[in-house]
Amino acid sequence: SGQPSWLSIDATTGELSGTPPTGSAGVYTFMVTVTDGQRTASKRFVLVVKLLSADFEANQTQGKAPLTVNFTDKSRGNITQWQWDFDNDGTVDSTQRNPTYTYSNPGWYTVKLTVTSSKGSDNCVKEMYILVVTNGVYYVDGVNGDDANGGSSWSDAWKTIGKALSVADDYDLVLVADATYNETDLNFNGKKIYLKGVDHNNAGQRPVIDCQSNGRAFYFGSGETEDSVIDNFVIQNGEVKDTYGGAIVCENSSSPTITDCVFRYNKAKDTNGLWDDEHGGAIYCDGSSPAVVNCTFSGNSAKGSGGVIYCTDSSPSITDCAFICSSATLDGGTIYCKDSSSPTITNCAFCSNSASYSGGAIYCTGSSPTLVNCRFSGNSALLYGGAIYCTGSSPTLVNCRFTGNSADRDGGAILCYSSSLTVTN
Repeated sequence: SGQPSWLSIDATTGELSGTPPTGSAGVYTFMVTVTDGQRTASKRFVLVVKLLSADFEANQTQGKAPLTVNFTDKSRGNITQWQWDFDNDGTVDSTQRNPTYTYSNPGWYTVKLTVTSSKGSDNCVKEMYILVVTNGVYYVDGVNGDDANGGSSWSDAWKTIGKALSVADDYDLVLVADATYNETDLNFNGKKIYLKGVDHNNAGQRPVIDCQSNGRAFYFGSGETEDSVIDNFVIQNGEVKDTYGGAIVCENSSSPTITDCVFRYNKAKDTNGLWDDEHGGAIYCDGSSPAVVNCTFSGNSAKGSGGVIYCTDSSPSITDCAFICSSATLDGGTIYCKDSSSPTITNCAFCSNSASYSGGAIYCTGSSPTLVNCRFSGNSALLYGGAIYCTGSSPTLVNCRFTGNSADRDGGAILCYSSSLTVTN
C-alpha cells in the first residue's frame, strides 16, 4: 500500500517491478504486508528514484600484469561528464565514457566512476574490483586433483588447499573446486592470496572445509591484511578443545577479508571444566580487525563467551551477515567484545541466539560497537539483555529493530550498566 502508481507487486511471488517515468525522481515510502492466513506482518520500504545513476563493468577483473582492462559505462541519465579513478587514489585517470586502462603492478584495485549531468552527480565505487596477480592463477580440485601436479589448470590441479597456500605468493589467485576438504590449520603465512571457491564440478555448489571436529580451519597470525581473502566456502565442524576460535583465529594484527562464506556447527569446546579459554565458536579476534562480509553463521557455539565471534582489543567490520541459532554457555550468544574493541556491524540479522548468562546476541564490556540497520529477533539470555548487554561501554545503534527478545531478569531487549547508549530510529 502507498506505492507509486508505476510500481506493482506480484501477490503470488512478492516481486516488485516498475519503471520510473520522466519526472518521477524523489523518495517514495510504502508498506508491504504478508500473511499466511493466520498471522500478518508488515514492513516499511523507502524507494529512492534518482535523476542519474552511476554504474560500470569490466571485460576482465583478474589476470597477470600487465593487465589491460576495457571499462564499459552502464550509467543512466542525461550524463555530460565521466570521471574514472582506476586505482582509487583520488586522481582522475580518464574522462572517456568507455576507457581502457593497463595495470602494471600486482595488487588489488578499487575502481570509482563519477558521472555528472545538469541535475547533479553520482558515483559508483567497486571495492577490490580488479586483481592483478603476480604469478598467475592456481587450481585445487579435491575430487580429481593431485598434490604432485603443478596446479596450473583444472587438468593439472592440486588436491589440497594447504598445498596451494604453500606455493602461491602475494596477489596470486587460488581457485578451489566444489568438493569436501578435511583440512585444518590452513595458514596464509602473511601472504596476500585470494582463495576463492568455485562451482567447477557441480553447478551452484561451493567447496566445503569440514574439520571433522578435529581442529580449526584457518589460522591468521602473521599480520595478514585485507588482501588475504577467503571467498565462497562452507566451513563446518571446526572444533577446538580448551582453547579459542572454532573455525578461524585472527591474532597478532591480522585482518583478512572473509566474504560469502557459511559457518555452521563450529565450536569452542570445554573438556577440563574450567571454561576459561573456550571463546569464539567460529571466529576469535585478538588485536585484529578482519572484514566479514555477506556470511551466514548457524549453529555455532562456545562453552565460554562469544558463540560466533569473540573480540578483544579488535575492531572487525561485519557487514550483511546473518547469525542464527548460535549459543554461548557464558555471555554473548553471537558476539562478545571487550578491551576497547570497536566492531562495526552493518545490515546484519540476529535470530534465535542465546546466552546462558547475559547478552543473548551481543555482549560488550569496555567497548564501543556501532550497529547500523540490524535486526534482532527471538534472542534470549537467562540473566540480562535478551539481545544486547553492555557494561562500561558506549554502543551506538542506528535504524535497528528488536522483536521477541527476552531475558529472565532485566533488559528484555537491551540492558546497559555504567554505559552510554545512543539509539537512533
